[in-house]
Amino acid sequence: MMIRFSLFLLVIPMICIGCNVRNIDVDDNVSFSNLEASLLLTENDHLRIRMRGSKASGEYSQTVSAGDLIRIENTPIFGPVEINGTTDVTYFSLAIGREFTGGEFVSKETRIINYIGVAQTNLDFTLRDAGTTYRVDDSTTELYLQYGLAYAISDSVELGFTLA
Repeated sequence: MMIRFSLFLLVIPMICIGCNVRNIDVDDNVSFSNLEASLLLTENDHLRIRMRGSKASGEYSQTVSAGDLIRIENTPIFGPVEINGTTDVTYFSLAIGREFTGGEFVSKETRIINYIGVAQTNLDFTLRDAGTTYRVDDSTTELYLQYGLAYAISDSVELGFTLA
């Protein structure tokens, strides 16, 4: 009885050492769309309302080799196996703020950006493995402040940064 127990304690670490935990590294097909609109509410104080929306969708597949392991949430999936699935990410924000162009201390090509807004991000991740479907569906809503500068290099190109 003692010999079997000792063998069991030796075999389990050897099995774990032989398993390589892998990140999901996929061949994918992705589509991305983005919409942004800004409307000037009052001309005198440069008050604007801005809406942004983005959507990214993709399909993926991956071969998990023998001896490799991936995890979806807390569920281990051991190779060899072929997995596939879909991912959808959507983002929408609505903000109000001001954009000032030029001024006494800044060149006319520079815009100062200042917004407060609310944003919603949704993630839908589905993984299929040999008839079993795993799904992660998450949603986050945030209130944000955005400050930034943009510099017009030409009429159609701006370089800038923001902190949100």
